[in-house]
Amino acid sequence: MLVSLALLARPNGLLAEAVTVTCTSQAGERQHCAANTSAGVALQKSTGTGECLLGKTWGYDDAGIWVSDGCSGEFVLGIRW
Repeated sequence: MLVSLALLARPNGLLAEAVTVTCTSQAGERQHCAANTSAGVALQKSTGTGECLLGKTWGYDDAGIWVSDGCSGEFVLGIRW
């Protein structure tokens, strides 16, 4: 699992911090990546060999993000303003 931070500019000129988590699975397996998902999660970029479908091959719970069956991607956690 890889975690990165990015600064995003808001319309009023203030900066927000976005956290990106990379979570990877192989065909036929399920992987769970710990993350603070309390403000929501969005798939930013699919990087695996399998299709990433919310609720089927990826999703999240209170403890993090899960991916399965070859879905891998970069996920953005809720933005802290």
